[in-house]
Formats: sequence, structure tokens, C-alpha cells
Amino acid sequence: MNLLERVLTLLRANLNVVVENADDPEKALKQLHLDMRNQLVQVKTQVATAIAEGIKLQKRQQECEAAAESWLHKAEQAVQQHNDEAARDALVHYNDLTRQAEHFLNLKQNQDRLVSMLRSALRQLEGKIVEVQTTLETLETRKRNALIQQRVLEALNKQRESGVEGTPSPTSPSEGEIRMRARAQRQQQASNPRPKTTANLEQQLQQLRKRSAEPTTNLEMPKEEPTTLSPRRTTDQLAASQPAPPRLLNSGELDLEKLKKLLNTEQG
Repeated sequence: MNLLERVLTLLRANLNVVVENADDPEKALKQLHLDMRNQLVQVKTQVATAIAEGIKLQKRQQECEAAAESWLHKAEQAVQQHNDEAARDALVHYNDLTRQAEHFLNLKQNQDRLVSMLRSALRQLEGKIVEVQTTLETLETRKRNALIQQRVLEALNKQRESGVEGTPSPTSPSEGEIRMRARAQRQQQASNPRPKTTANLEQQLQQLRKRSAEPTTNLEMPKEEPTTLSPRRTTDQLAASQPAPPRLLNSGELDLEKLKKLLNTEQG
């Protein structure tokens, strides 16, 4: 098998088939890439040799053509001198050299075609090498991606297994912790007094005292120290702690009923 046949065999190689049929596609492609690189060096050498041979053939052709022209000139001179024998001998040499020149011309044309074929094979082989290199890089990329995916899946499986065993994640609280925090917040809210509600009750109590004292100017009401009422005290306790207003005034009773309604509304 000559060089061109080996190159054509490599060029006809289907990379997809090589990858599918090979036990180790990456190894097979690397071997194919190595063979192509070796053939590429040989093709380049053969192209240079063919070009040099073509130049030699062209030079021989030119030499034969020049010699044939010289013998033709001698034959013309012999004819002018009426020397037919010398003219015949010169024409014989002319015809031989002319045939040799045509032979070298044919060889030169064949050599040029060979050089053209070798150059075309060289370009195709270079393109095939690039294709093989690209396929190799693609396989290597897929291999790396597969390894990364495998590691990610292994990590996820380990995390899932740890979750099944009941190991809580260090970044997320458990359900029991969430319940305990909610219960503590509710207890803290229940134990803290409501300053705004207490202030409103004190203000309403002062207003009640003023209204109760207005109708009885001659009767001095005993002064009591203001007491802080808890929001949870009932309306009956509040009414029992206040001094009873004179029964002669119905307006005080009406005001007291309004105050009870207000207190019930605030506690509601």
C-alpha cells in the first residue's frame, strides 16, 4: 500500500464508528491521531520530493527542446549546402530529441498532477487531524463532566442518607426547636404588661373621679393614691375599689355604666 492509499484509508475513517466500536474510544482516537500525524509528515516530505522531481523533468524537457532546435538548424544549413546526407542525420537527431522532450513533458504533467493530489491529501489530512483533536477534546470534556456529576450525586446521596438517619442539618433548626421558641415567645408576651393599656385605664379612672366629685361640692371625697391596674383585672374589681357616689345623682351612675362599657371594650 503506497502513501496515497494509506492517507485515503485514514481520511475515510468514520470517527463516530470508531468511537462506538472501540472498547476505549479515547485510546482509539489517540492512536488514530498519532497515525495521521505520522502520515502527515510523510505526505509533506512526498510533496516536497514531487515538486523537486517536477522541476528536474521540466529542466530536462527544456534541454531536449534546445538540442532539438540546434539539430533542426543544422539540417536547414545542410539543405542550403545541398548536403542531403548531413541534413538527414540532423533531422534524425532532431526527431529523437523532440520525442524525448515530449516524454519529459508528459512526465512533468504527471508529476504536477501527483503534486496536486498530494497537496489536496495534505489539506484533507490536516482537516481530519483537527476533527480528531476536536472529538478527543469533546470526549475528555464529557468524561470530566461525568465525574463531576458523579461526585455531586454521591454528595447528595450522603446528605439524603444523613437526613433519613435523623441527623439535622447544622444550618436549619429542628421542628422541636421551632416549637420551643414559639412557646417561649408566647410566655414572654403573656408575662409582659401592656404599658399603653395601663396608661389608658389610669386616665379613664382620673376622669371618673372628676365626674363623681363635680355634683357634691360640699362633700369632700377622700383622696386615694392612684393604683396601677393590671389589664387582667375585671370590671367588678374596678367598681368595688372605687368609692360609691351619692345616690342622689343619676348622672354619675350613667357615667359609671359608660366607663364599664369602655373598660369591657378595651379588654375585648
